[in-house]
Amino acid sequence: MFTDVVAGVEGATDADLLAELGEVEERRRAEAAKEAVLLAELERRKVFAHDGHVTMWGLLRSMVGWSGSVEIAEAFAVCGTGAHAGIAGS
Repeated sequence: MFTDVVAGVEGATDADLLAELGEVEERRRAEAAKEAVLLAELERRKVFAHDGHVTMWGLLRSMVGWSGSVEIAEAFAVCGTGAHAGIAGS
């Protein structure tokens, strides 16, 4: 995968690289916002309890492999939901 990325940028102009970087960032932010909205709704519905978890933290640790509260806090911060009880690793 990375060799394709490297090969794809080697012949690009500086302007092309900057434009592509902007597009990548735009897609990353859109995906982060979508993820945050999904997380907030899952928490609101308390879906974590369906799998026997006490908090969203437990669900995210087991389901998507998040190991630190930083990932979770960043995801929730994107849509302004903030760090709710149960997702900060406590």
